[in-house]
Amino acid sequence: MRGRYDRAVIATVPSDPLGRFIAIASELAAHKRWWEGPTLVRYAALPLVLAPGAPAALAERVDCEGGALVKEQGWFSDLRGGMRFFVAGWLVASGRVPSGFTSACEAIRERLRAASVRRGGAYEVVAITMLHVAGGGDETTVQRLQQIYEMMRRHHWWLTGPDDLPACALLALRGGDVPGIEARVEGVYERLRQHGISAGSGLQMASHIACLVPASEADVVQRFVALHSGFKANGVQMWDSDLDEIALLCLLDQDAETTVRTVLDHRAELKAKLRVSGPTVDFSLACGTAFLAAHAGVDLDRRLSLDIELANFAMAANAARIHEAAKQASHGAS
Repeated sequence: MRGRYDRAVIATVPSDPLGRFIAIASELAAHKRWWEGPTLVRYAALPLVLAPGAPAALAERVDCEGGALVKEQGWFSDLRGGMRFFVAGWLVASGRVPSGFTSACEAIRERLRAASVRRGGAYEVVAITMLHVAGGGDETTVQRLQQIYEMMRRHHWWLTGPDDLPACALLALRGGDVPGIEARVEGVYERLRQHGISAGSGLQMASHIACLVPASEADVVQRFVALHSGFKANGVQMWDSDLDEIALLCLLDQDAETTVRTVLDHRAELKAKLRVSGPTVDFSLACGTAFLAAHAGVDLDRRLSLDIELANFAMAANAARIHEAAKQASHGAS
């Protein structure tokens, strides 16, 4: 049946997630056209680490399915370029049949418009894909998404915009009742502000991810601050866009020093083998692979599967941000 799961993800996290990520990213790069930026191709490799199959076969399938998606979706112009790799990779990794994506997403898109959810370019693409992959594109979930967006605007109208649609989708799927989400998100946000974390879009996104960490607000903030301080102590300049990755790392049940060292080691290897550059992309990808490495060899039970799904959602929001920034830069140049 179109749109249903065709293959399950592998049952155990690979013993070397970083090595598998590098292998898949390298194979995907071989399918990239010259006008398709390399960054989104690398992000596409992250969810595929847990997909069954050899890196070369996965890359070929993603390239084929991504090309088919672009041909199918004239209205979905944001799938052109590197985003086709990312969305196709995400669908393949989740076991979804990409051929069922267009009709399902058209229906979700109609519900978003009916609920007066604003259009959001690549951010909307990611939010819709989140809902589709998680099986939450029904009218009730879309209405929750809109309620959460309006809640965010009440507290941070100057920060809230289309870039928050992925976070809204995430919380609509995983966050529980809206009043509870509101209290916990704002509690984490204010506690982090009290610890000197600068207000901005990055902190807003971080508070939404941290909201889903199964610990008290105080414990989540303590973990966050320890990681943030640990990276700074090791010479890593912390940018606003790095804060959501730190929130994601708060899910790990290990000491901050171990997490920081793993991220730094992974970042160095990614720079060397994939020639990843930039102050934020190499850090972001290293956080993604370090998150998986903390679970290397572990069976994928429901709790871990949900955490990895959360990691993929967080990385998807970053991919959308990078795509939109590149698109704006291209328009500015023209």
